[in-house]
Amino acid sequence: MSKVDTNDVFYVSEMFLQDIKKIEKKKDGRFDVTDDYLLALRKDVTFLLSGDTKVDDLLSAFKKAMSLPDIQKLVYSPSDVLTELRIPFKHGVPDFDPEEDLLYFGKFYYHPLLQVSGAKTRYVMKENHEIVEVESEPFYLELKPRFTMTDLIQWFIVKTNNSHPNLKGFRTQFHSMLPIYGLDMLLYMIEAACTPNDNGRNYFPKAPRFLEEDTYIEEAKRLYYQRIQMLKESDIYGIIPRSGRYCH
Repeated sequence: MSKVDTNDVFYVSEMFLQDIKKIEKKKDGRFDVTDDYLLALRKDVTFLLSGDTKVDDLLSAFKKAMSLPDIQKLVYSPSDVLTELRIPFKHGVPDFDPEEDLLYFGKFYYHPLLQVSGAKTRYVMKENHEIVEVESEPFYLELKPRFTMTDLIQWFIVKTNNSHPNLKGFRTQFHSMLPIYGLDMLLYMIEAACTPNDNGRNYFPKAPRFLEEDTYIEEAKRLYYQRIQMLKESDIYGIIPRSGRYCH
């Protein structure tokens, strides 16, 4: 068993749709497939990577399969590609962290706390105090490998400056709120509730249940959709792997 990286699952699935199925993306940057098929595809990749198959093995198989006649019609998933090429494989069982991981495979998250990204450029100061732009590694945006309930609680404590947290109570409250709002929205609700207002408000919620005020929820929605729009304007619709992460 092995821990599977969500970024690998996204990338391999995208390469399969692009190179093998020849499916184009719609105007919103998403592949023109049903959600059910996309989830089934990512599940297949997850179980392959949990077995004895590596990311580069799959990418290499895709490259070979592209020369096969009618491969687009013959396969439904990466497992089918390996079968057509007579490459042995086995599905493994994903090894998840013993502590509750709140990130779901096959789901893209928008809150920056759940992402890892690199700057497109950086600036340095020369000896003559002139600031110049220098090349840096290409821009990338990936998801964190995990984000647990403990991480969520600690983030809430830090943002609310809570010096006497009720950890057990916080865990219970977040457990009941997650199915309703989702992780992305909860993080934006925390952000909305902990931003000083024009009147210099310095009171922050002392427990997660106080986040469910209408004003916090509405502001969280605004921040959430603002983030989505910002990424779209930068032509970012999902994971962009860092340079050198995968070999072709």
